[in-house]
Formats: sequence, C-alpha cells, structure tokens
Amino acid sequence: CCGLCLDDSADECDIVVVGWVYQMAELQDVSPAVFYWEQGHEWLFGDIPGSNYEEIRNTLQNCYKTGLPVVSVSNCIAHILKTKYGLDTEIIPNGIDTEVYRPISKIDVSEIPTILLVGNPSHEFKAFGDAMITLNLLWIKGYKFKVKWVCQSHPGYTTNFPMELIVHPPQDVLVQSYQEADLFLFTSLYEGFGMPPLEAMACGCPVLTSNAASLPEAVGNAALLCNPM
Repeated sequence: CCGLCLDDSADECDIVVVGWVYQMAELQDVSPAVFYWEQGHEWLFGDIPGSNYEEIRNTLQNCYKTGLPVVSVSNCIAHILKTKYGLDTEIIPNGIDTEVYRPISKIDVSEIPTILLVGNPSHEFKAFGDAMITLNLLWIKGYKFKVKWVCQSHPGYTTNFPMELIVHPPQDVLVQSYQEADLFLFTSLYEGFGMPPLEAMACGCPVLTSNAASLPEAVGNAALLCNPM
C-alpha cells in the first residue's frame, strides 16, 4: 500500500500499530497515536546482503530515529534495539490463542514417531538444511521416524527418511499437525520471538529448539534446548 493509502487509513483509527520498520517514516506525521511493535527481522539481527549493507544500515538508522514510540516483542529484541540504536523499549510479547492451539487425547500411538517441522524453506536463518543433515544421520544410525513439514513452498531436499510435505495449509491443518506430532523440531539461528515452538507446546507437542536469540526466553524450561551451531 502506498504512503497516501496508509495516511488515509490511519486517520480513521484511534491507535495505529506499525508492523514494519519502513512504515515508521510513512506514519510519523499522522494524527492518531502511533507506535511501532518490533517483532524482529533479518536486518535487525545483522543478516544483511553484502551488496546492500550500507544502504540498509543507514535506512534502519533513519527509521529508528523518527521519534515514534517503539515496543519490543521480547527482551532479546529490546536488548538489540538498546545496543544498536540507543532505544529504551517496553515489552509486549506475542500470545497464543489456546482456544485454537490446544492438546487432544491421542487414541492411537504409532510405533514410528512423527517429527514435525514448520516454516519457510527459503529462509536460510531457519536452518532447515542443518535439520535435514541431522535427521539423515539419525536415520543412517538406525533410528526410525517419519517427518512432516508444514511449509510455504516445496523445499526440494532429498532425504533417506520418509517425509510428508503440507504446503500452505489452513490453520486447522497446522493445529492438527502439532497435535498429532511426537516431537516438534525448530532449528532457527535467530528469532525475535518464536511463535512455532509456543504453538507446538500449546498443542501438547514436546519441543526441541535451538537456544539462540529469544527462543530460551520464549520457551522457558518447558522445552529441550540445543546449540544450533
């Protein structure tokens, strides 16, 4: 949407919550109260293409200096904003709708466990390639399991183990996948918050996740943590 469209829509609101860093500059002069809710993004974690590094870095500096109030989604994000941009931010964490994401009683217990992956295979920071290597090694060692991957596009990996792909499912299929899985594996190298592990936990699925960025903060002591490197 263009800046003019945003301005027109914002004027009809009492409070505007900005969801993307570039919109801070577009909405800094609108009449309603505005704040930016920083969820975290690749650039904030320094994951910037080399060819555009200086341009993006300068753009971020300008965006965070607009004077708009900024709220962080986690202590991890608050720390990054303070360290890189000198911003002191309050924290509003994400939440899970436990009326939707909830456990069920499993009637049939399969002898072969299902390991669930959730996420976009095109995002390198999700480290799905590392997950594939690890799972292939486990399969070669004689461990038997099947993998279900809820994803946005076909990942294109060749695996030794059986893997079912569920591409762009509706929410109820995602929830069912969490509920039916025996383990949720999340190998991300960084997250501003990390919704999938919490969604899995809310559905009663055990979680093994990396101990990077905000993930230990999000899952607390209710999941197994490991070094993704």
